[in-house]
Amino acid sequence: MELLFNRTATTLAEWLQEHPGVKIISRDRAKASKEGVSRGCPEAIQVADCFHLLQNLAQMLEVVSN
Repeated sequence: MELLFNRTATTLAEWLQEHPGVKIISRDRAKASKEGVSRGCPEAIQVADCFHLLQNLAQMLEVVSN
């Protein structure tokens, strides 16, 4: 697991290129994350992280219940 110092696509892409062999990447739904992975390691499997899945579910439940 690695935490990068910022959330730009360029930083993520560069880090991935410097660390070949990454197979699976858990990420949030930000455009920069998707772009960074697509540029830096297009063959990796991208999965949504649990925190953001639950956060999205909670937000939708709030909308539906109102």
